[in-house]
Amino acid sequence: MTDNSEGARPRISFLADQPAEADAFGSHSRVAGAVSRVIREADNINVVGLLGGWGTGKSTVVHAIREELEPSAGEGPIHVFTYDAWLHQNDPPRRAFLEELIADLETIPGVIDRDHWNVRLAELAGRSEETVTDTTRHLSPTGKWLFSSLALVPVGLALLDFDLVDKVFGTKPEAMAWKVLLLAILCVAAPMFVAIAFYICWRPWRYSLKVRDGRRFLRHKLFWTRHRSPHRKESILSLFTNHSVENAVNVTKISPDPTAIEFREAFNELLAACKSAERRLVVVVDNLDRLGEDDAILLWGTIRSLFLGNNAAFKADGLRAPTVVVPIDSAAIERMIAKSHEKEAGELADAFIDKTFDITFQVSEPVRSDWREFLAARMREALDTLASDPNIYWTTKILERANAAKPDGDDVAARGWAWRRMTPRKLVKYVNMVAAIAVQWPGGEIHLLSMSLFAAHRDDIAHDPVAFIKLEFPDLDAHGVDWQRQLLAIHYGVEPGKAFQAALGEPLVAAIHALDQEEFDRLVTSPGAPAVAEELMLAPPRDVGGEALDGAYIANAALLLSRSPVADQYWAADTLGQLQMMWPEARPVAQWRSDFPDVFAALTPQAASGNAFLASAAAQLYDAIGASPVHSERAREFSEAMQALARAAEAQGRPMPEVALPTEGNEFFQLIMALPAALRPHIRSDFGAASIAEWITKALQSEHLADDVPLVVKALSAPETIRMNANGKIDWDGVADFACGIVEQNSLEHFSSMAAIEILGSLFAVAPGGAGFIQRAFDGGNLARLLAEAKAQAAVPAMGQLLALMLLREQDFGAPDGEAWDDIIARHPGLPQELGEPLARYLPASPLGWLLDARESFPSLERLVDAAVRFDIEQRASQGFDTDWLLLRADALEALVGTEMLARSIGDAAGRPGFWQEFGKLDLGSTYLLVVSILARSDAVDRVRLKAALEAQLMAVDAHGWTAAVRDRGPAARLAVLFRSSFGEAIEIGEPLHEALAEPVVALAGIDAEWFALGEFLTPAQRSMLLRRLRDRLLSVDEADGLLGILSAGGQAMLDLGAFGEEADRLVRYVVMRLLPSAEGRAWLVTRSAFLAPVIAKAPAPTRAALAEQLDADAKVDGMSKEIDALRTQLGVAKTPRPRG
Repeated sequence: MTDNSEGARPRISFLADQPAEADAFGSHSRVAGAVSRVIREADNINVVGLLGGWGTGKSTVVHAIREELEPSAGEGPIHVFTYDAWLHQNDPPRRAFLEELIADLETIPGVIDRDHWNVRLAELAGRSEETVTDTTRHLSPTGKWLFSSLALVPVGLALLDFDLVDKVFGTKPEAMAWKVLLLAILCVAAPMFVAIAFYICWRPWRYSLKVRDGRRFLRHKLFWTRHRSPHRKESILSLFTNHSVENAVNVTKISPDPTAIEFREAFNELLAACKSAERRLVVVVDNLDRLGEDDAILLWGTIRSLFLGNNAAFKADGLRAPTVVVPIDSAAIERMIAKSHEKEAGELADAFIDKTFDITFQVSEPVRSDWREFLAARMREALDTLASDPNIYWTTKILERANAAKPDGDDVAARGWAWRRMTPRKLVKYVNMVAAIAVQWPGGEIHLLSMSLFAAHRDDIAHDPVAFIKLEFPDLDAHGVDWQRQLLAIHYGVEPGKAFQAALGEPLVAAIHALDQEEFDRLVTSPGAPAVAEELMLAPPRDVGGEALDGAYIANAALLLSRSPVADQYWAADTLGQLQMMWPEARPVAQWRSDFPDVFAALTPQAASGNAFLASAAAQLYDAIGASPVHSERAREFSEAMQALARAAEAQGRPMPEVALPTEGNEFFQLIMALPAALRPHIRSDFGAASIAEWITKALQSEHLADDVPLVVKALSAPETIRMNANGKIDWDGVADFACGIVEQNSLEHFSSMAAIEILGSLFAVAPGGAGFIQRAFDGGNLARLLAEAKAQAAVPAMGQLLALMLLREQDFGAPDGEAWDDIIARHPGLPQELGEPLARYLPASPLGWLLDARESFPSLERLVDAAVRFDIEQRASQGFDTDWLLLRADALEALVGTEMLARSIGDAAGRPGFWQEFGKLDLGSTYLLVVSILARSDAVDRVRLKAALEAQLMAVDAHGWTAAVRDRGPAARLAVLFRSSFGEAIEIGEPLHEALAEPVVALAGIDAEWFALGEFLTPAQRSMLLRRLRDRLLSVDEADGLLGILSAGGQAMLDLGAFGEEADRLVRYVVMRLLPSAEGRAWLVTRSAFLAPVIAKAPAPTRAALAEQLDADAKVDGMSKEIDALRTQLGVAKTPRPRG
């Protein structure tokens, strides 16, 4: 691959888009020859169609036809006239055609008389126009005044006679004469006074009063020379005639619109002139397919009227019809017809072609090899030295691939479609576009192949340049062409070094301002984007003073970058880190952002970066929430932002910052209620405790806010809650007193009554006098009154709240209206639930546990209490019981509700957080064993944690504890047995248990199945040692009470681990022979015969003989012979031989 320049700068030239004189593709000459032959020889062919797509060379074919029929212009028997329909698309078609034909024939000497045809054209298009104007002038209003004042002038002149002067200025002046003289002067000067009056009135007096220095304006020239509106353009001199009225009458003489017949007559005259000059006319109507649908149809109608509907006149006048050649795209015909017949356009287009054209010729598109050679020749012609062989080769490849992208077709079909569309005109346009780019970049900054690529994909690049440079062109990459940068340089007209900046700069900034993630991702993944994006994001806009950075821009940039596909790249991480450092110093966000949580997550710096971020984020929240109206959705967003800030603080290993709240009243309450309880201690109000208490009492008096006040009171009265200004504390006694007053003064239907009841319950354990206010309401009969109202209205939730409030007194009271509680519960089955829920809100811990502990205080309410407890266990997963209460008082709860209900309650509690910690605190005793037995039977319990807890408990028992447990079968021993039965295994407790188990061996007392089970908790060595000691003890005493019981409890394991087989002699004498007399003993011997037979065989002969003798003796007892014989066989003991003789 070569570079752009080789030696001197190339000489770029441009190709003309004209019909080719030479047939570069070969197929055009064949078509032109055939058409020329038809025109010469076929007299019955009037209309010839040249069908082919745009740029396939139809104009080249027409040029070849002209050259063959009329080698020299104006000479020969055939004259070819070409009418360019596109050039005259806005002209009247008939006249335009005739004018062009007349102008063409005029170039041939002796064919037509130009003067004659000028007159004929004037007749066809002539018209005349005459205009008559009548002007009438009127007096203006000021002119009327002046004209009226002129009537006084003659009067004044008549009064000014000589006698009047003598009478005024004579020796004997008369007093009356002065008055008459003055009147005469006024009459004569009346027009002047009128003019002066109007002049003074037209001064801009009002404007002089508005300007700052009115007196100075009075002395200014403009005051005396410029009139006020609306007289600014008038003149005192034109008082008489300031306007006139002109009436214009236009008379136009138009000849009738010439018809098609008249134009046809004119056309026939032209044909007659051609005949006289022995010329035959061939008309070519070119570029018809470039017209709009309506214009094309109109022009085609003209052609039909002149050529196709004129046959009778031709015969009458002895004329020969001209041959019409129409180069046209068949697809254009279909488009014309589709405008009015869309569904049948294809069929109608075929019918139109068949009916219109006597014969058609198809102008074929060039084949592949032809257009490649044509392109190479045109490149060498236009691009000079840039058109090297490698550049031509790769340009051809680029053009092939650019045109091989036909939608909805396989590759073969796509390539075929592309090659058919590779027309001469298209190739010329393509080369000219490359040449135009080369002229703009003469210095070699842009490689020719980049120019070729741009020209081939100019539409795609113009539509989305960023998306295009993401495409792959491995051939260009392999040859080191920086095509992405160069394409952008061409597109934006900038130096290549600034290309990426030009392409990505403004879109990136716009995407950041708009927080457009999709557009940002598209841009930031483009070639060259990292450097541009980093530069733009680290140069945020500043405020008007040029000092503070735009915090919103930084937040958007960080948010977009953290979510983008490049977030894990090094440059992105570094940029994000710098944004994190910039944000605390930036101008705060001017308004609330719903995405504050995501912003905090994106801008949280590393743990070692200091506390600036957290302090800045807290300040941002303060400013933003203060500038925004608070509603439920905004409160939720604030809560999410606080949670995100908490996560950021945790990630940095720093304490959560305190966030101040500037809001008050209901907006303050909404924000507090939306926050999780754990975050409320990190809120500080700008207002003091007294103000907040005042808001609470005012809200209680508002019908729209009263229902929410109890929740606010519950939140603000919690042990850990917000900090008031100046660290004040709310006077909860005052709030409770106010609530108690509402209860005392209002009925149940009052909008604030239920809220007040809820507040009294919530402040029971908070306000110092909380219990006293409940007692006051009870003593005044108000609680009973409200309870009766609730019962009458069947308001079960209200009944539950009131009952819970009355129970807090821990004093008995009767049912309303003297009715039995069983009847009330039967009628209102939801009452137990409605009782338990408010108790859970009013009491700090285990409300139903408290109720059971205080059950004896209100005997009248036992049925209601029991129902509430059962409902809580059955329907609410024992939520009314704290875990520690359930574990400590499991036995009491079992006595009330039974083992099955207790098991449900314990099972529910086992799934709570912190259950196993509370379980681990429980002392080992009967309650502990009760709980363990329930947990061991439950399938829902985490058995791994249960096992671990039991192991820890067993290992915690010391030697003294094990001694007592073994001796008395205490809780530890029972727990060990329970552990083994539940998990099918034991743990190695070790020496404390070994010593405890060894004590019973001495007296052979207390050795039962549990003793042996406890032995499994020893190490193998300890257990073997213990059982050997037991063996030695059993095989050493003359009498062993309970021997059979010990042997049965120990089983085979005792025999094996205790190595009883090693003491064959003593085993036979102390165990086998002692068990023979009893039926239970003989049964045990049969059971263990497999173990005993080999041991007996190893016993000394005297011992075996003694055993045989005892068996013989027992066999002589009536009815035992068969049993003894069977036992003898199983134990392998032979009968004693009878003595001889």
